[in-house]
Amino acid sequence: NRYSFPYAPNYYNESNQSPWKRLLSHKAIVLEPKSTAEMKSAIEEFDKYIDDGKGRGCVLMGVTRGKISEGIDFADGRARAVIITGIPFPPLQDQKIKLKREYLDGVKASYTMRPTGEGGFDESSLASQRNSETISGTEWYSQQAHRAVNQAVGRVIRHRFDYGAIILMDSRFGDARNREGISKWVRPAIQADEGMGRAISGLARFYREAKSDPELSARAPLSKDTARRRIDAVNLEYEKDQKAKEKTVRAMEEDATPTTIAVIKNNELLSSSS
Repeated sequence: NRYSFPYAPNYYNESNQSPWKRLLSHKAIVLEPKSTAEMKSAIEEFDKYIDDGKGRGCVLMGVTRGKISEGIDFADGRARAVIITGIPFPPLQDQKIKLKREYLDGVKASYTMRPTGEGGFDESSLASQRNSETISGTEWYSQQAHRAVNQAVGRVIRHRFDYGAIILMDSRFGDARNREGISKWVRPAIQADEGMGRAISGLARFYREAKSDPELSARAPLSKDTARRRIDAVNLEYEKDQKAKEKTVRAMEEDATPTTIAVIKNNELLSSSS
């Protein structure tokens, strides 16, 4: 099929140094399909490679804000590492993104410029409070990227006995503002890049220690039947959620009612524009 590529140990050689072939010489690869109808089949392919008994595993490639990074539970041996390549900022020139940023900047500016009022009623303190609670267009734009990253890294830990590595492959994560956007439970464990050699040895040590931990090693991976039932349940919930988001976005575009404005101010609507 178009999204599953089996392990091919002899695929890579010195005369052909394609990164894709080099990956396939170590592990099988499954790509997230564009079609929702093909998702179940893709996950079954992934499970097949994971459970083949040869211990080589599989690389599952997907996009942020997609079904793999947000809608499916990968517990235990189905996700021992999550690799984030880049920071998924929304397209800056997209018309909806530009309008959303301009709208939020306008709302924030309107609170900043509120008159103090006279005649026994002073609005200055209320305006100041509202201004501090309202995010700017730039803050909202950054939140969209950080929310997508946090959803993806959350795939690696699904219960108290689970373990896995999170690899952030973008130098911008070294910036304090981007690190602050990462979930609080991840931040204390973030380590600065000290070179490929140290990263590899550190990961090897981490997995050795995790496998030797009695509590962690006692957790057996989910059976394929159990995993499949979970996937089916998540598929249904994901589709319902997507329909609800689309309905909310349409309502926002057609009529920015006071209720819609309140939702935007409370940041409940942010994910719908992703």
